[in-house]
Amino acid sequence: MNKYQFFMILLLACSLQLSAQQVPQKIQRATWYRIMSNDSSYNYLDAQKEFQGFYKEYLAEQRKEQRRRERNKATAEESHLESLTELLVADFLKWSIAIKPFVLADGTILPLSRRLAIVTETKKNSSGN
Repeated sequence: MNKYQFFMILLLACSLQLSAQQVPQKIQRATWYRIMSNDSSYNYLDAQKEFQGFYKEYLAEQRKEQRRRERNKATAEESHLESLTELLVADFLKWSIAIKPFVLADGTILPLSRRLAIVTETKKNSSGN
């Protein structure tokens, strides 16, 4: 198993774990969140653009929240939602790096079957040399 296959399996496991938790509605509707479900009907470039906007807002909210936390103690529920959002942001950043080799110039993501074929072929070629 090469690093791409391992990463894809790990990413799937993380996605399944996240689906068991309550994801905020704002994030559930976001293309950048839905694209990680291995649905190649979403455009990678559109998802990246949407994520950049979200991430900019997220960082601003984090700074505000940090100042607020310094004044008041956050409740356990607020901390849970923050950590879930942080996990989703980290997952997207990792996913976008892992999927990049499988993105066409127009932002279309190759279907999972094609990605696995490429990984298998690459592995076969590298072990044959």
